[in-house]
Amino acid sequence: MDNKISIKLFGNLSELINAHEIVIDFKTTFFELKDELYLQFPMLEKQEFVFAINQKITHENSIINQNAEIALLPPFSGG
Repeated sequence: MDNKISIKLFGNLSELINAHEIVIDFKTTFFELKDELYLQFPMLEKQEFVFAINQKITHENSIINQNAEIALLPPFSGG
């Protein structure tokens, strides 16, 4: 999977895309990644979500490493 990155989707995001995981071209920043996601999956633009890298919620100005585990997480509700 050279120059590709796998992204896990959870909750309503996986339902919207109809997949629990997608593979796209590797991007080094979340800004680039987000742009690519919106290009391939325009329905995500209207959704609220946060990025997680290696199981930690992160800021969009973070750098992505080639082997990072990326996830898109919908808003959490208390309970």
